[in-house]
Amino acid sequence: MKIGILTFNCAYNYGAFLQCYALQEYIKSLGYYVKIINYRPNYLCEKKPKITINTIISKSPYSLYKKLQVFCRKRLYYKKFSEFEKKYFDLTDPVSNADSLIAVINDFDCIIIGSDQVWNKNIIGNDRVWFGDFKIDKKIQLIAYAISAGTPSFSFDDIQFLKKQLPVFKNIMVREYVLKEYLSKISKKTISCVLDPSLMVPSEFWNKLYRKIKIPYEYIIVHQARKSEETLNIARNIAMQLKSVILSTDMYNNSFNKFSKHKIVSPDEFITLVKSAKCIITSSFHVTAFSIINRIPFYTVRLNDNADERSENLLQALGLMDRLIDKNDIPIFSFIDYNAVEIKLNELRLDSQKKLRIAISSL
Repeated sequence: MKIGILTFNCAYNYGAFLQCYALQEYIKSLGYYVKIINYRPNYLCEKKPKITINTIISKSPYSLYKKLQVFCRKRLYYKKFSEFEKKYFDLTDPVSNADSLIAVINDFDCIIIGSDQVWNKNIIGNDRVWFGDFKIDKKIQLIAYAISAGTPSFSFDDIQFLKKQLPVFKNIMVREYVLKEYLSKISKKTISCVLDPSLMVPSEFWNKLYRKIKIPYEYIIVHQARKSEETLNIARNIAMQLKSVILSTDMYNNSFNKFSKHKIVSPDEFITLVKSAKCIITSSFHVTAFSIINRIPFYTVRLNDNADERSENLLQALGLMDRLIDKNDIPIFSFIDYNAVEIKLNELRLDSQKKLRIAISSL
């Protein structure tokens, strides 16, 4: 059986790339032929930095030197992601819209849509490709795996569309309980919850990506999923408690500051840094996930901006709600009993693997 994965493979952030790689490799391990459908809509790819005359002469608080410095940092960041993509992803030819998908999709027997926030309207807008709304051969089966929509915000028209479109899927598995409940109210389809691919694969799966990186000091990592001065303040406080250096790994402008050392790293370098950190401060779902995978103490910051649902759902399932803190909290550092967490995670992991295996083998 030939399986295609349709996910955010060109959204240049650590979570998107690593979940994509995990799903690709897990399906390979089941003995199937698999490729990532290289769908590159403009709204995902347009974030790559470009220097133009307009950029240089535009009115902004930054000097020409500062603009070039920011540009070079971003170019290096995307270069590292592109190198990872070339090395680890098995991609189809690139396509950019629903019509061009036809050229690559009809080679497959099954399309797995997901994981990641591919049903989040704030990201995809009105792009219905992610809901399987494209022309395919009737023999091709669709599966949704570990789909996330953030906090569901579908309009009346969206709901009418979903009522017609969800039955197209042979199996629908989502990441958050709130999305399961939401879809169950508008569809007779059986909806189940599963883990994100990064957590579905065994922890030792990631060993093959770890690289030798020497950091000559003890450090904590701060990684913002959304720009937040409060997140940085919490990191400074924890760093003082642990007498450690702060490594900042996101690309928001406030991460380039005098309080931390900024690291521009590839996805495999990133998880290597996580593995040796003394603590992680983040507002990112996937950085939270990799903290758990590596059994690292962490604090996930609740920003109260309607984007906290994903992390909260995961932490609640693993009995780690005490690690979800408000953005104005000043936590006292503590370790985590990962033995209890690992028991719950293994149960969820085996259940997710089983559901995906059954979904594929029953086609």
